[in-house]
Amino acid sequence: MPFRRPRDARKARRELRLALTTPARPGPLVVFWRWRYEIAIAAGLPAALLISVHALGLIRAIAGTVIIAGLVTLYPPGRQYLLACAWCVITAHRVRAGCAQALILSGRGKLPIIMSTSRQPFGERVRLWCRAGTSVQDFVDAQELLAAACWARHVVVSYDPSHTQLVILDVIRVINAADDQGPPAAGPGPWGNDQWGSDQCGNDQCGNDQWGNEWPPD
Repeated sequence: MPFRRPRDARKARRELRLALTTPARPGPLVVFWRWRYEIAIAAGLPAALLISVHALGLIRAIAGTVIIAGLVTLYPPGRQYLLACAWCVITAHRVRAGCAQALILSGRGKLPIIMSTSRQPFGERVRLWCRAGTSVQDFVDAQELLAAACWARHVVVSYDPSHTQLVILDVIRVINAADDQGPPAAGPGPWGNDQWGSDQCGNDQCGNDQWGNEWPPD
């Protein structure tokens, strides 16, 4: 009769391996890709301002910038759109930080790959690819840590039944009073479909936004 390791022994062995594993340092290309939006804004805004000053003059450029900023700030849909996009970028960073602190790592210390982050009525939906050595159960066990890392009310974990390496994290920030019953249990989720209703912008582009998309993987 073949010898089988007890489940507790396998779990203890994995926990010991994780305790001895630290997150691997990402390469320069991965760092650039993860921070591409911030880099684009830091480089693009001064460049746009310089071009405006050269083309329109200093006074007109400043006046135009103030008017555009005022319109965006005072127009609620525009302000909400920019805020939702900003949260998508922030959430991708916070999910990576939460995975690192919860030791959701492969044997080589690699974090799960964030495939996309999309805007949702409740917050953000993050789609991840689990590397070998990680699974949806790791995210279920770390729900509270991930919610705290994402500055959210809670995080709901689901997965694609056909491809269990594909995990969905619903980062819940807004809860309707009628739906405030706490996070549902983890289980199969709609990979590619939205179980929480349509996106705020009312078209398919929201659900396919690649905010925080982590490609190429490190």
